[in-house]
Amino acid sequence: MAAANNRLVTVFGGTGFLGRRVVQRLLRAPEFFVRIASRHPERGRQLFGHEDLRLQSVNVDLRDEGSIAAAVDGAYGRGASCSSTQPTIRARSKNEAQRARLRPT
Repeated sequence: MAAANNRLVTVFGGTGFLGRRVVQRLLRAPEFFVRIASRHPERGRQLFGHEDLRLQSVNVDLRDEGSIAAAVDGAYGRGASCSSTQPTIRARSKNEAQRARLRPT
C-alpha cells in the first residue's frame, strides 16, 4: 500500500469521535497513508470514501493478538483512540482470580 518514501500509520478506533479526527489530520499530509483498524471497517469507507488510495480500512478485534499484529504490520506509526467494550483484567494467581472472579494469567 505505502511506497517506500511514504509513511503508513495505523489508527485503532479511526472511525470513532476522536479517531476520525486523527485520520482526517493525517490525510491532510501527503506523506502519510492511513490504515483504519476498527471493529466496523465499512464505517471507515463510509466516512472517508472509497476513492482515496492512501486510505485502507481493516477489521480488528482488540481481544485477538493476530488481528492487531496484522493491522500494524508494515506500519511506520500507530495510534490508538479506542476503548474495549469488554475490558480484560487478569489476576496474578488462580486463588486471587477466584476471590475477584477474574481469569488467571
